[in-house]
Amino acid sequence: MSTSSRPTPLPSLATLPPEAVLNGPRLDNELSRLESLRELAILDSEPETTYDDLTRLAAQICETPIALITLLDEGRQWFKARHGVCLTETPRDWAFCTYALSRPDDLMVVPDAAVDPRFADNPFVTGAPNIRFYAGAPIQAPDGHPLGALCVIDTQPRDLTPAQSSALLVLARQVNALLALRRTVRDLQTSHQLAENLAEKASAASRSKSEFLANMSHEIRTPLNAIIGMSGLMLDSNPSSAHREFAETIRRSGESLLSLLNDILDFSKIESGRLELEESPFDLRECVESALDLVAGPAAEKQLDLLYWIDPQLPSRVVGDVTRVRQILVNLLSNAVKFTPSGEVFLDVGGSSPDDANLPPGRLRLTFAVHDTGIGIPPDRMDRLFQVFSQVDASTTKHFGGTGLGLSICRRLVGLMDGHIGVESSPGRGSTFSFEIKVGMAPVRTALLRESTRSVLRGKRVMVVDDNGTNRRVLCRQAEIWGMIPVSFASGPDALSALDRGERFDLALLDLLMPGMTGTELTSAIRRRLSPDALPVVLLTSLSQFQFPASLGIAASVTKPVKPHLLLDLLEEVVGGGSSRRRKTKEVGEHGEYLAADLPLSILLVEDNPVNQRVGQLMLARFGYRCDLAGNGREALDCLTRRHYDLVLMDVHMPVMDGIQATREICSRWPASRRPRIVAMTASASPIDRDECLKVGMDAFLSKPVRTAELRAVLSQTRVRAEASVV
Repeated sequence: MSTSSRPTPLPSLATLPPEAVLNGPRLDNELSRLESLRELAILDSEPETTYDDLTRLAAQICETPIALITLLDEGRQWFKARHGVCLTETPRDWAFCTYALSRPDDLMVVPDAAVDPRFADNPFVTGAPNIRFYAGAPIQAPDGHPLGALCVIDTQPRDLTPAQSSALLVLARQVNALLALRRTVRDLQTSHQLAENLAEKASAASRSKSEFLANMSHEIRTPLNAIIGMSGLMLDSNPSSAHREFAETIRRSGESLLSLLNDILDFSKIESGRLELEESPFDLRECVESALDLVAGPAAEKQLDLLYWIDPQLPSRVVGDVTRVRQILVNLLSNAVKFTPSGEVFLDVGGSSPDDANLPPGRLRLTFAVHDTGIGIPPDRMDRLFQVFSQVDASTTKHFGGTGLGLSICRRLVGLMDGHIGVESSPGRGSTFSFEIKVGMAPVRTALLRESTRSVLRGKRVMVVDDNGTNRRVLCRQAEIWGMIPVSFASGPDALSALDRGERFDLALLDLLMPGMTGTELTSAIRRRLSPDALPVVLLTSLSQFQFPASLGIAASVTKPVKPHLLLDLLEEVVGGGSSRRRKTKEVGEHGEYLAADLPLSILLVEDNPVNQRVGQLMLARFGYRCDLAGNGREALDCLTRRHYDLVLMDVHMPVMDGIQATREICSRWPASRRPRIVAMTASASPIDRDECLKVGMDAFLSKPVRTAELRAVLSQTRVRAEASVV
C-alpha cells in the first residue's frame, strides 16, 4: 500500500461534542509521569525537523498514510510531530495512545479498531478519519515514565510485518534518545544560568554538570552508534531503492544526533578543564586545506566560490594542536557556507614575522580571517554570537539548525591557544570572523621555489579570467610569486577583446561557471582564434564536473578551492610539455578512486574527535570506502560484536577506553586468523609510541596528520577476511 502526503481532515478540537468523550485506562504514577513531561518543556513547542523526519520515516516503512508522535498530558493528546493529518491535538480520552502507555515495553497493535470493543465507538473510528488499523510504540522520558507513543495509522484493517514492527520500535527508541538529549541540554542550560548568578558555586556546579553530561553523552552515543552501524550494514546488503532511502535517512538522522552530542561533549570537556591541547609539529598548509576540503562539498552544492590565501612568508610547519586549529576553521567555514546564499567564502591566513620583538623567542602569531558575502549580522545582536546555546535570531535554529555551541567552543579553544576571536559584519553584506593564536616554530621552514619553476614559468604571460574579483587577485598574486606575468579579466568577452587586439599569452586560467559566457564557451571562442598549442587552457572547476569535449583542447582542469602546490605542478606540466607525466598522475588518481571496487573492505574508524572523524571519512571516500564510526574503545568492541570488519583504524588516546586497552581486548577475544587488521592512527608518533602499539597487537602504525599515500598503502595491504563469529 502506498502512503499519501495529503493530510487527513479531522474535526476541530473546539467543535468536539462533550457527550462523545470516551473513558480510557488510567495510568500508574500519573502525577510523577506528568511531572516528567513538564520537565521536558516539550508540550506546545515549535516543530522540529528531527521529530518530523521520524514520523515520515515511520509512515514510509510501515506503508501507512498517517504517523504521529503523541504526548499525553492531563486532558489531551498533543502531537509533537504528525504526518498525514492537520490536527495538532485531541481529547485524551479519544486517544488510542492511552492504551499503548499501559504497556510501556511492548508494541500495541490494533488490526481492526471497528471490531475492538475498546475503540469501536471512538469518534475517530466511526467518523473521520475512520481509523481501522493502529500500531503504537511507547516513548519514554529519560527517567522511564511513559509519555506517549510513536504510532502509525491506516484506514484499512491490516497488520505489520515482523520487520516493520522491529523498525517501529527502533524509531521509538530514537525518539527516546531525542527526549534524553533535550533533557540533557535543558540541564546544561539551567546549570549554566546558575553558574552566572552564583560565582562561588559556579566552578563546582560546572564540573558536576560536565561530568554528568559526558556520561550521558556516552550513554546516548551507544545506541546511536548501533543505529548508524546497523543502517550502514543495511546499505552494504544491496537493498532495494526504497529501503536504501530508508536506511540512508536513519543513518543521516543518527549522524546528525551524533554531531550534536560531539558538540556537547567538547563543551563539557572545556567546562570541566579536562581538555588538554597537544603541542606537536604540523603542516600549516595541510591543516588549512583539509579544513577547506570538509566544506568544499556544501559550497559546491550552493555554487559558492571557496577561496583561500596563505601568506607565502609563513613557515610551512608550526608547533601546536592541529586538530583543534582545524576544528575552529571548520566551524567558521561551515557557518560561512551555511549563511551565504550566493557569492564567496574566502579564508585569509597571515601572521607575524618570526623575529617579532613582541613575542617570546620561538613563538609565532598566526591570524585567520573568514570572509563571506552572506546575510550578515545586525549590530544589536553581535553580543549573542559567542554565548553558549545562543543564536543571532530565534528563527536561526529552525532554518539552519545547530546548537549554538560551535562559536562558544571556538572562543574557548582560541583562548586556550593564548589568542582571541572576533567578528565584523554588516546586514546583507556579509561577515568576517577572524581569530589569532600563538604557535611554536618548527625546525622546517617554507622551501624555496624550485629551480624548474623559475626556468619554466618565469616570464610567461598568463590570462586569468574569473568573474570573482577575490579569486582573480589570489590567482594573480600566486602567479607573480612564481615569476609569471598575470593579466586578469572579469569576463569572457573582455578576454576575447584582448586577444583580438593582438595581446599574446602563454597560458589561460579560466573559471568554468561565469555569467554570460562560461569557461567552456570562452574556450570554444579561443579555439576559433588559437590552437591548443598556441594557447593552452586550464579550467577551474567545481567538485561535480564531468569530462570536457576533446574538441575544446583543454590542457587540464583544477578542482576548487585551488591548491597552490597542485596548481604549480600542473602549470609546470602544461607549460613544460610533460604530458606523459600528467597522464600518469591522472591514472593514479583514478585508480585510487576505484580501490574499493577492486578491494571491498568493511572499515571501522575509532576516533573520539569529530573533526578527525570527518577527515578520516573523507580520506577513505577518496578511495571509494564508507566507514562506520566509534567514539572510543568500548564502542569499538560493541561494533565488533555486532558486525565483522576487515580493518580497524584505531586512535590511541580516547576517553572511556583508549586504543591500547581496546586492542588488548580484541586480541583476547578473537584469534589472529579471525580478527580484523588493526592500524594505529595517532598523533603520538615517537618510536616508543609505535613500539607500544605494535607490542599490544596492532598490525601497523600511521602518524597524524595521515598522508593519502600512507593510507592507500594500508588499504592495499589489507585483505578481506572471513566472517568472524560473534563472541
